[in-house]
Amino acid sequence: KGKALMRGGVLSLSATLVSPSGIHIWTTIASLGSNTYITSRIPEYQSADFHMPETWPFLLILILLIMGLGRTSRRFAWTDILLAASFTALALYTSRMIPLFGIVVAPLAARAFARWTQGEYPQSRWFTAERNIQKINSSSNGVVWLLVIIITFTLLFRSGPTVSSGDKQNIFSSSFFPVEAVAWLRKHPQSGHMFNEFDWGGYLLLELWPAHQIFMDGHTHIYGEELTREYEKVKILDESWQSILNKYDITWAIIRPNEPLADALQEELGWEIVYQDRTATILARE
Repeated sequence: KGKALMRGGVLSLSATLVSPSGIHIWTTIASLGSNTYITSRIPEYQSADFHMPETWPFLLILILLIMGLGRTSRRFAWTDILLAASFTALALYTSRMIPLFGIVVAPLAARAFARWTQGEYPQSRWFTAERNIQKINSSSNGVVWLLVIIITFTLLFRSGPTVSSGDKQNIFSSSFFPVEAVAWLRKHPQSGHMFNEFDWGGYLLLELWPAHQIFMDGHTHIYGEELTREYEKVKILDESWQSILNKYDITWAIIRPNEPLADALQEELGWEIVYQDRTATILARE
């Protein structure tokens, strides 16, 4: 098993060198990880906030893993321990790694928890039923589970269930994204270069490209530290904020309403509000 993991790791590493960026992809990753300014501006590179409910499944898996490993009398392979320890450390260090933690560690936690409960409660109805199902499945070479999966997915597809609450499907909330402002921009496209809110960049890029190109989004590791610092200087109205807008020939902006930058654009530069709702304000140079 350890040799198979090593071979898989070597092949995966070799595959990265075949990408268009070649070896430079690793220099980009290294520079991102070592740039504390850039990583401090990206929430997903920071440790998770465990007061948020969306992080609780991560804690649950971790608790089950610790309980299972602590109570089971059966030893785990060193490769399993190494995988669990390394991906736990990575997920605690940066929330970006939590999905990979779930993929790698959840099966290990389930196995550890199952070994513990099987050892202490061998006559449980659940494990008795599981052993019976396992016997049937073994005698049929896995056909039983294959049929169960096919039937289950067939029923799911025929019933047409949704995976979102309230039957809303996958939509962007107008409370968080400038949905109505984007609809207005499609009918009233602006000329020139845009300045936009950092966390709206990806949405604006999705909805408005190529008609409009964004100033900034979450790919700060691509834009670099200099542009990221310039964005922040504009947002906090640093003494150089007007010169930065002039440098990039910014002629209009889509930002949150009632913030200092919106007031400054009107009062100091004479820009006009051409659109406004509860989420977004669009200002344009006269």
